Amino acid sequence: MLRRLGATKPAERDAAVAETLKTPSEQMPPVLYALANVLSKEPGRTEDALFWYHVGRLRAVFDALRCRDKTARKAVTILGRNLSEELRSAQRDNPPRALAVAKRAIKWDATNPRDYDHRWVTLPGFTGQTAPLAGPAPRTYPETEWPDILRYVHETHLRSVQIFAGDKKGR
Repeated sequence: MLRRLGATKPAERDAAVAETLKTPSEQMPPVLYALANVLSKEPGRTEDALFWYHVGRLRAVFDALRCRDKTARKAVTILGRNLSEELRSAQRDNPPRALAVAKRAIKWDATNPRDYDHRWVTLPGFTGQTAPLAGPAPRTYPETEWPDILRYVHETHLRSVQIFAGDKKGR
């Protein structure tokens, strides 16, 4: 899907966008970032681009934080480096809109399943390792801890966007 979203042929790229939007819960965060980049370059799709960026970021951070290997967190940084200038500008140029979109993204993330393999953050090449994370210990923290991790991700994401938007009261 990443390859198709990055296609130079508009028909192939448009088909990938449509397919991704039909099944967003099935898409790994790198796909949602790529979707956001594509949408950010289409006239009138700025808010959609911001929304899928925020959803992708929420999911990427959550996936990385539930992984025991801290190097998995590099995946979020790597994804962020590949944001289009249009997406960066949209975020920077209208902080109140970014905050409103972030709030919608948090609601969406909280109510939609993650129907993808969250272990994508452990794949070779994504965080600089040359082999999949392995060893006798489990790769992730116990599932019983995931709700607290997700709550932390939502709260810290919202707070960081509130600070960015200059919303000190957390409205």
